[in-house]
Amino acid sequence: MRVIGGPIIIATGLSFYFDLHRSMVAYGGFCFLYGIYYTFKPLLIVAVRPTLFQELDFELLVKESELVIRESEIESVVQYKAFKSIWILTNYYALKLPDKLTIYLRIDQLNEEEQTILDKLITT
Repeated sequence: MRVIGGPIIIATGLSFYFDLHRSMVAYGGFCFLYGIYYTFKPLLIVAVRPTLFQELDFELLVKESELVIRESEIESVVQYKAFKSIWILTNYYALKLPDKLTIYLRIDQLNEEEQTILDKLITT
């Protein structure tokens, strides 16, 4: 959408800017600048906030009674009873917590033992 929409907005802005009606100059300038911003916004985000695209190094353990998440020296333990629901979809397990937070675990990244544990916990 940005590849097509951005240049169209830029072209529209230029046509308004060079229109015979001088009242369109401000609107044309705005459209031109917005079209440039709209086209290059993904690149701007990467340039301005590179921390959003750093890899996380963490370990996830699926145990019989709990889900353990370790990052560096920090360990978080979530009991399965804390999840509102657990279900399986095509390529992942979805573990839903009460406050609109859902943890997605890709099936191809879990071993058979972990899949068996989650299969027992599936709710409908």
